[in-house]
Amino acid sequence: FQLGTIFEHALPAARRAGLEVELRDEGAAPDESTLYRDRAQLRALRGDESLRWVTRFDFGGRSWSLHLFRAQPFEYTVTSWLVLFGGLVGTLLLAGSLGAVRTITALRRDVEAALELGQYKLIEKISRGGMGTVYRAEHTLLRRPTAVKLLDDGTGINVKRFSREVRITSELTHPNTIEIYDYGRTPEGAFYYAMEYLEGITFEELVVIDGAQPAARVVSLLKQACGALAEAHSVGLIHRDVKPANLMLTVRGLLHDFVKVLDFGLVKKTEGSDAGVTNVGTVVGTPLYLSPEAISDGGRVNARSDLYALGAVAYFLLTGTDVFSGTSAVELCGKHLRSTPESMKTRGVAVPKDLERLVLRCLAKDPEQRPESAATLAEELEALNIPAWTESDARTWWSETGNKALRRAREERSRLLEDAEVPGKISMAIAERERRG
Repeated sequence: FQLGTIFEHALPAARRAGLEVELRDEGAAPDESTLYRDRAQLRALRGDESLRWVTRFDFGGRSWSLHLFRAQPFEYTVTSWLVLFGGLVGTLLLAGSLGAVRTITALRRDVEAALELGQYKLIEKISRGGMGTVYRAEHTLLRRPTAVKLLDDGTGINVKRFSREVRITSELTHPNTIEIYDYGRTPEGAFYYAMEYLEGITFEELVVIDGAQPAARVVSLLKQACGALAEAHSVGLIHRDVKPANLMLTVRGLLHDFVKVLDFGLVKKTEGSDAGVTNVGTVVGTPLYLSPEAISDGGRVNARSDLYALGAVAYFLLTGTDVFSGTSAVELCGKHLRSTPESMKTRGVAVPKDLERLVLRCLAKDPEQRPESAATLAEELEALNIPAWTESDARTWWSETGNKALRRAREERSRLLEDAEVPGKISMAIAERERRG
């Protein structure tokens, strides 16, 4: 800092003739304690270094001392002393301010670093799952909207599952399967991957907000989901967590009611080195949509297990209620194993009989009684004598109801995230950025 300039302005040469001014940091090492000395008077002091005046004070968490030495008579006024000490205090305040600026700048760098994963800048948290957290993000160069999924724990079986989800999903190219762009690890070792960002509502949100859906629309949605599952099954992959929350309804380009199958985090590969990694003596999946064989013997899970779950999703879409209800996971699993689903008529909805029969076949306890494959199920849905759900129908729904449903879904997600929020490095960084505006 320019201490000399301030002292020289405080006491012009004519007034400080014969005065040596020295500022020391009392907490520093002896050879580093002198922060300022008026070297113009140094030679004069060698003749007479008698101490005239010393004062000590604390500032900025440190102890300081100001030393005035007399080499020859010195003229001073009260104004000179006031200006001198005013300049000194101003200098120390400036030093503190510059230190604060450096601290703030460093904090901002930390915030930005916490918000960047590879080439992606995190913007806001949008969902929370059993394996990790999903953030809305943006590619720093392409400015492409992206969703980034970050695993909570960077060690153990979770990383294997997370890595497998990325690798497996990236192999799938069906338009109704979510697309993976990239993956990597944070400096702390946490695994993440970047995927296409979807503006839409899940099937769960659709029913909660808009109620039971028309048969024609359900057929259209199921056929799209079948397409994504058929491709996965064809390469030996089983989703194992098909449920309304993992099926999203969105608009892609000019296509309304476009379905995306999400979250292959519980995928099982039926062949090869990855087979069986997901399930080691545990029941995997969501109890409301678990197939009987997934409950009784996870090793028997196959493609038809996904069709059971998809049948439960269809039942939910058509009736607005789950196939079975219970107060515990154990009770729900018991019903999947032993109970027969109620007819949809008893749930207060009128559904074409052929469609209801097909859905109940998907819910058969014996996998052999279900449709042979997802592709076969899609063909049977197509063959039903039900008027088609057209693009015009979908466009009208989105215009009249969809946008309001989307806003409500966003609000509910935000509320749920706030209720469940546990502050972490990224969450605090996002909050800090929003506070700064």
